Amino acid sequence: MRATLKILIVGMVILFQLSSCFLDEPISYRTDSGGVSGGAKQIALGSYNTCAIKTDDSVQCWGDNSKGQSCVPSGLGSVKSIAAGAYHTCAIKADDSVQCWGSDSQGQSSVPPELQ
Repeated sequence: MRATLKILIVGMVILFQLSSCFLDEPISYRTDSGGVSGGAKQIALGSYNTCAIKTDDSVQCWGDNSKGQSCVPSGLGSVKSIAAGAYHTCAIKADDSVQCWGSDSQGQSSVPPELQ
């Protein structure tokens, strides 16, 4: 599983590097996560940040945090799935409720009451 995840990430970085060749300005990005301790079951890629569900079902994020998208809320608990947008992140928790954090400029982090 780790080898597959590493290949997937390397492939995404290469694709990102190739696609950035067609832009007028170079894109800088951080690739050092400091390591996901314990391994990862799922990753979600935002524009400039990444989040992972660790093997213990907790979440670890790294990269750009200019809108709070990499700052995992305290008390998030166990997570089943995660998705990252440009400046926000959302997770489906173990109890099937949804929690989002980061930018809410367009309401993207305001979870409807029936999903909380």
